[in-house]
Amino acid sequence: MSGIKETTPRTDVYLTLPDKRIISAPLGTKLKDIIASAYPNDPHLYLAALCDNVLHTLNYVPLKDARVFPLTRKDELGRLIYNRSLVLLLVTAFKELFPEQKIFTDYRRPMGGLFCRTSSPISKEDLKKVEDKMLEMVERDVPVVFEEKSIEEGEKILLQENEEDKIYFLKAIAEKEKKEKAWFVRVGKYFDFFHGPLVVSMGYLKRLALRPSPTGFVLVPSKTDVKRAEAMAEKTTLVDAAFRKAVKLANQLDVGTVPQLNAIIKKGETHEGILVSECAQSSQITSIAREIAERGTVKLVLIAGPSSSGKTTFSKRLAIALQTCGIKPVTLEMDRYFVERDKTPRDEKGEYDFESIHAMDLELLDHDLNELIRGGEVILPKYDFITGTRGVGPRLRLKEGQILIAEGIHGLNPLLTQGLPEESVFHIYISPLTPLNLDRHHHISTSDSRMIRRIVRDARTRGHSAEQTILRWGSIRRGEYKNIFPYQEHADAIFNSMFLYELSVLKPIAEPLLLQISRESPAYPKACSLLRLLSFFEPMSSNLIPENSILREFVGGSSLEKYLPGQFESYWSIDN
Repeated sequence: MSGIKETTPRTDVYLTLPDKRIISAPLGTKLKDIIASAYPNDPHLYLAALCDNVLHTLNYVPLKDARVFPLTRKDELGRLIYNRSLVLLLVTAFKELFPEQKIFTDYRRPMGGLFCRTSSPISKEDLKKVEDKMLEMVERDVPVVFEEKSIEEGEKILLQENEEDKIYFLKAIAEKEKKEKAWFVRVGKYFDFFHGPLVVSMGYLKRLALRPSPTGFVLVPSKTDVKRAEAMAEKTTLVDAAFRKAVKLANQLDVGTVPQLNAIIKKGETHEGILVSECAQSSQITSIAREIAERGTVKLVLIAGPSSSGKTTFSKRLAIALQTCGIKPVTLEMDRYFVERDKTPRDEKGEYDFESIHAMDLELLDHDLNELIRGGEVILPKYDFITGTRGVGPRLRLKEGQILIAEGIHGLNPLLTQGLPEESVFHIYISPLTPLNLDRHHHISTSDSRMIRRIVRDARTRGHSAEQTILRWGSIRRGEYKNIFPYQEHADAIFNSMFLYELSVLKPIAEPLLLQISRESPAYPKACSLLRLLSFFEPMSSNLIPENSILREFVGGSSLEKYLPGQFESYWSIDN
């Protein structure tokens, strides 16, 4: 046949870029050099890359033709690498300047950086020295060197570096992967063991700042975020208090890290921790209900929080707690107030933006809420999601001792209640804030925990695959950053829906769902990341989880699933 001929072995690889360009590189060329050649304008823009949908650092050497997708901070995986590398830079700077200090990463605020602590108090002046040291290392573009060492040698290094809490994962990974060696990172003369890919040199971390906070300091990933981070650090009273309560509970149960949790699960001693955790959440709910009752003027409770925070079950448990205070709650579905389809605002892509607050009829909502608060009767709208039209729903009037409970993404937005008397509205922000860390330098992402919750719930209740949930997550997160996170400090109370053991409970359900995602799927890299996170946890049965637990909203079996506060009360008219 024509075109077939004998040839010599190739000495290069062909790499296809996202813009369809195909470039060749000699065998043995690192991704760093390949990407720098393909994108010469900013060599430090790209932090890592996907090669045939598998995440690699820029030190990776492609050995065959591949599709290459370079990652920046705009990509979720790129952002995780950037933030993880910032922590490495922070730890290295502290080791050089203040080696006696231990660094603890606590939690990441969506609009304000990573909150950190030191083992002993640090002054503003010393914190500034650390920031200057970090910026100087960035300016010198200090390399991050990856070195393979035996497990025994690595254990000795971690002990010398006072990183003994990382030895557990060093051994666990070696046992799981059946390897006698592991990869370590060296920055200057300091060695460490970090989970997941990192940048190959500190020059990629161009924008950073350290700012003091009431409980430690904030690691800000971008200079442009400094003012926002400073403002958030000064307003952390509610969120910080909720997190500190979680830390106190974790310390009481001796479950501050995943290794401690795993040890308890292996011993079969989880029952007490479950009961204490559920009791702590019940106490939080009761406290919020009492605060609402004691105010005496509240007619509307608005609940907001990011996806998979447990808003539905929380609102029902709050309704029950309010009844013990002599208050009869009524559920109001905010979805009734969507504007008709042709009046729905559109996003920058020209698609309907149902998450915009202006997708709701604010004028009608304001009228109805004011009327209900004054004791009047309203005819609620009824929205048809299929046709995008609005019709007439039931009549509603609040009786003595009754209040409305509504949950939705706009619950904390001042535009929603700008026409209502301030004393008549109570705002609640709900989110799972976990103090559980892999080790003291690796906090567990709230976003990842929520995504795993949603994967499990959506597979059970909506028939959605893990792939579908992961691919929709970017849009969900954008809506949260726009509609929820900027207003979280407007809350009157914050409820922490976290369970220290929840990823162990979700693991045996989530893993099979994630393993169904094919390597060709755009969701595959994130699935690998979530599977790696879950691999660090011992599995735990959901049998001991109480039927009214918020965790039941995701794993199923909730006794509150069909409970609708006020559904049998006479204040609903049935003639419509």
